[in-house]
Order: sequence, then structure tokens, then C-alpha cells
Amino acid sequence: MNTPKSGRLRIVDCRAELMAQLQERRSVAQTEAAVTGRKLAPWIFHSATDSTRPLNASWFWRHVWSPLLEKAAVREILVHDARHTYASLMLRRGVPIAYVSRQLGHSSIQITVDLYGHFVPGGDRHHAEGLAAAIEAARGAAEAAPVAAF
Repeated sequence: MNTPKSGRLRIVDCRAELMAQLQERRSVAQTEAAVTGRKLAPWIFHSATDSTRPLNASWFWRHVWSPLLEKAAVREILVHDARHTYASLMLRRGVPIAYVSRQLGHSSIQITVDLYGHFVPGGDRHHAEGLAAAIEAARGAAEAAPVAAF
């Protein structure tokens, strides 16, 4: 089995409905393996010709991804582009960048900040608000201070 670039497997959150469908698919595969006497494939989506290998990327593109985009009336994009869309939409919704970073499997949150930080709505606005508050506080303190008589 191949591992991600980081060399570490991770758990990725998904909708309960999708999880149920994947578990059902795995259950069917377990039953088929038991009935046929074959070893259970380590992949939920394995190669059609070799169950010990993952689904071939070009086959997936031709037979699954491209038809899916066509049916959804969405222009053709790379699968990896969908990953970027996921990250940017999550951040625009206000999802914490640390969570998005973990879901993407980045080795550090800095990678996520560098790539997607500009999608955090008002992410840097707090600096301007903080400065304005400090100026107001200083002005209020100066106005409240007694004037020294000479």
C-alpha cells in the first residue's frame, strides 16, 4: 500500500452518508471475497485487473471523473484542483485553518497558511482593528489625564 507524500496515513472527515456508502461497499467486497475464496483487496477502489493495486488514475479520469464533471455540467478540472476548491471553500466559510490543514495532510500549518491564507475572510483585519483600538485607548487616556499647570 502506498502512503501519502508525508509518509503518514491520516483520518479525513467525510459526511456520514458517504461513510455509510463506503462501509457498505467494503461489506460487499468482504462477502465477495469470502464466497469466492479470494483474499480481500486492501483498496476500496482497486484496479479492475489487479485487486492488490489501487485504481489506475488514467482509468479513473476517463471512466469516472470526466463523465461525472460532464454530467454535473462543470468544466473539466484536475482531481487535485478539487482539493484546492475544498480548502478554499472551507476557509471562506470560516472553518479554522488548523482543521483544514489537518484534513489536507499538510506537514505544518504554515504550508496551509502560505497556500490558502488569503482565503480566510478578514483574516488580517484584526491587526487594523487592534491598532485602531490602541489609538482610541491612548486618545481616551490622554483626554482623561489632568493638564499640568505651569
